[in-house]
Amino acid sequence: MKKLRFFKSRTTFLLWLGLLFIVAIGLTATIYLFSYTLGGHQGGLCTLSSSWHCETATHSEWSSLLGIPLSGWGLGFYASSLLLLATLPRFTYRVKKKGYTFLLLLFFLACCASFPLGYINLFVLQASCPICSLLHILNVFLFATALLFTLKELNALSHILHLLPSSFFSLSGALFLLPFLLILTFSWFQYRQHSRTPVKSQVISSQDLMNAPIRGISSAPINIVVFSDFQCTFCKHLAWNLDTVWRSYPGQISIRFLHFPLASHEHARLASSAACCAQEQGHFWCMHDALYKTLGAAPLSQELFVTIARNLELNTDNFDSCINSHQTQNHIEEDMALGRKYGVGGTPTFFVNGKKVEGYIDLPPLQEMIKQELKQQR
Repeated sequence: MKKLRFFKSRTTFLLWLGLLFIVAIGLTATIYLFSYTLGGHQGGLCTLSSSWHCETATHSEWSSLLGIPLSGWGLGFYASSLLLLATLPRFTYRVKKKGYTFLLLLFFLACCASFPLGYINLFVLQASCPICSLLHILNVFLFATALLFTLKELNALSHILHLLPSSFFSLSGALFLLPFLLILTFSWFQYRQHSRTPVKSQVISSQDLMNAPIRGISSAPINIVVFSDFQCTFCKHLAWNLDTVWRSYPGQISIRFLHFPLASHEHARLASSAACCAQEQGHFWCMHDALYKTLGAAPLSQELFVTIARNLELNTDNFDSCINSHQTQNHIEEDMALGRKYGVGGTPTFFVNGKKVEGYIDLPPLQEMIKQELKQQR
């Protein structure tokens, strides 16, 4: 076998192929998870079971590090590892020794990180994310396979330990770190594109908001108007953040909801119809919370919306006749037209006392924004 000239034996060659296969699976999984974190794949793997909660795992306070989602770190790790692992066999034996030792250390660190992250998912967040679990298991197998491969290729554990200190400053370290840092930068940029700060100021007239459901009192000093989509990941987590600040400042904040279902989200308009029909029976916010809680846990469908309505003890006959009625569709169209009037082009978009915020915003900057608005009201 021609490839064997790069390895000491057929066994190490097969172990090397196994490492490539495991890392490739890890890379594919992190690409999916990163896309999911940014709002893609809403009808994919994570919705196949109601017991899976990818949404919670990918948008919790534990899901990012230094402003970069963990899936972005994983993307850099697996892509750079795959590149280094694929190219190392062609280098000199001296370079390979340090390179394999460097990778072994990286895989060991990834394996160690998987245990606390798995514990947080299962016991702290109580969120079973199949992709996250797959990656944690892969990291254990990755380290075990790399250890076996390195022991057979370098012959002795003492040899490996001797090479560890210098492996970080080797050519292999540079070959890993350069693409790793580039991918981290890309991940940070993509994530920030979905987490933008206020860009404009525009007050929405009270007349335009007459039919919008409100949480809180209309005379509150902080008035928040949200244009949202019930099939939008970032809308869901913005809703959680808004609910948190609303509860933190009782009587100080009002939240109004306007529908802006995107054409790219197949079930978003029907979900908005369900919310409108719940509003007709005085239960908009209960339906609002239930729809976002369901997003990512079960596929959206009219049957699901009827089930939620039944659980909320709504009149299901009226709900069924309402959900596809012209009146309901006109309500949604009016909200969307209002959004376009005020420059809304995507979701989530919201206004805090007229200050327009496009995209998702984390809880700490949102809390700071509210504090500043309250200071200005005094």
